[in-house]
Amino acid sequence: SSSVLFLVSLNAQNDGIAPIVHGPAANYVDPLPQALVISAIVINFALLALALVFVMLLVERYHTTDSVRIAREVGKEKRS
Repeated sequence: SSSVLFLVSLNAQNDGIAPIVHGPAANYVDPLPQALVISAIVINFALLALALVFVMLLVERYHTTDSVRIAREVGKEKRS
């Protein structure tokens, strides 16, 4: 997503090294943006999987992905 791209572009360092500190901190890369990016990727994947499960349930119940037909069927169910 755009937030991931923003964090990558904001924190890019050409001369940075891994944040394994053996001496005085000089030019180490901040691991927090990397953790935020991987968290955003995992959360986006989980939301996509949840949305696909909802679509599968709708197709199983109403035998279509057409939102107009589903709304019509839901309206019929509410009336009866």
